[in-house]
Amino acid sequence: MTLAGARVERRSAGQKALTGDDALQIAFDALSVDDLRFAHLDASSSLALQLQSVFGVEAERAVLMLIHATAVSFSVEQYRRLPVLRPYAIRDGRKRKGSGGSELWGVPDESGYFSDDNSLLKALPKGMDIVSDDPRLVSRRVTTGWTCCHAWRSLSTGAQASKRGLLNSFVPVVTWLPTSLAHFTDREGSPAQGLLKEMAMSFVCAVPAPLIPYVDRAWSLLVPEGVEQSSVSPRHRFTFSEKFVSGAAA
Repeated sequence: MTLAGARVERRSAGQKALTGDDALQIAFDALSVDDLRFAHLDASSSLALQLQSVFGVEAERAVLMLIHATAVSFSVEQYRRLPVLRPYAIRDGRKRKGSGGSELWGVPDESGYFSDDNSLLKALPKGMDIVSDDPRLVSRRVTTGWTCCHAWRSLSTGAQASKRGLLNSFVPVVTWLPTSLAHFTDREGSPAQGLLKEMAMSFVCAVPAPLIPYVDRAWSLLVPEGVEQSSVSPRHRFTFSEKFVSGAAA
């Protein structure tokens, strides 16, 4: 399954590698056609300071444009086949030695969930080509300089969404962004986080009957008032892989 208007082409291994800075530079070049101020940005320098300096009060809008221009998500077909990628894992960065104390990565929590610091999720798209409406991203693969972001940090109850096995790797919720853009989505209620949520809700669609209880439960936790399909879709997605689904389900 591909995106409408998306292109697929063959690339050599060297041509496939796409760093977060590469993706940002491609976005700067594309967006500068409509707004020349993007042409003055440098992917290797502090993005927040540059945006404030170049765009002033419009910096927040510029951030949203860059997020939509660079975000990479899994495919809708992936959602229909395997909506929760790693249901046994939750996010708990405190278990890594770098956060202080002993190395406890992977040690089960009190409910038996694998304690992860996002490492499991970050590695998931390794080897997956990108399907895109931008020929410069087609068949590329994310490498360094990317961060796996969660559209929901907190639930309406105040609980951390990624500490639930059902939600931590729920396909609509996870998006890969260039690392220099990712921190803009960390603030609860920010426009950047709101855009990730809009893109997540574009996944709302019918799923096979056996998966309905899990998908409905996930959405009810994220959007208790009821979820509706959004028209704001990711422009770039990881190619659906039957092998990936079979391996994860094994």
